Amino acid sequence: MRKNLKKKNIIVTKINYYKDFILIDDFVRIIYLSIIKNLKGIFNLSTNFKIYLHDLAEDISKYNGSKIKYSNSKTYSFTLNNKKLLNKIKIKKLKNLRKNFYKYI
Repeated sequence: MRKNLKKKNIIVTKINYYKDFILIDDFVRIIYLSIIKNLKGIFNLSTNFKIYLHDLAEDISKYNGSKIKYSNSKTYSFTLNNKKLLNKIKIKKLKNLRKNFYKYI
């Protein structure tokens, strides 16, 4: 990814897949609260938000002027349900990457 961004290219699949990206601030907050509350069990560490790769590519392109190129590669779309974890650590919801994109670059 860095190599392509240095060339001012963003390569994204033709099919508009989505992922569940978590911001580092939220990741650290969840880990910290999990340790403090001594959580035990299996939890989904996610934001529960769909971030479409085309939208993310557009955000990056607007920020640094990179050209978006489309490939035929395939990937998986996914989000995870994080309600069990958020209930245990008493957080209502996490930040959405798209709404906070420019704060973190």
